[in-house]
Amino acid sequence: MLTDIEVAKKLLKIHQSAQARNLDFDLSFSEVKRLLSVKKCFYSGEELESDEKSENQRTFDRVDNTKGYVNGNVVACTKKINHLKNNLTIEEIKIIVKGLKKKKLW
Repeated sequence: MLTDIEVAKKLLKIHQSAQARNLDFDLSFSEVKRLLSVKKCFYSGEELESDEKSENQRTFDRVDNTKGYVNGNVVACTKKINHLKNNLTIEEIKIIVKGLKKKKLW
């Protein structure tokens, strides 16, 4: 069970990150709390973990990297997927997946 202090710390950390990168920020306490309670990665469906050393550590990703940390643009995902996605758009990811399927790599 998340404490309000844990949620507040994460909210502050994201807000500071947004400020440092000159990104918009309007996430509420309740939205951050909701994101912290998500159990599966938005993109892969993998279980999210709190262990900082795990590739499946919970991170927050901006779906559209041209926007900041604003309501509707932030999802919970694994650290591994967040790093892989980097600055790709969802459309760019779809193109990559389509290409991989054509090559029958899985």
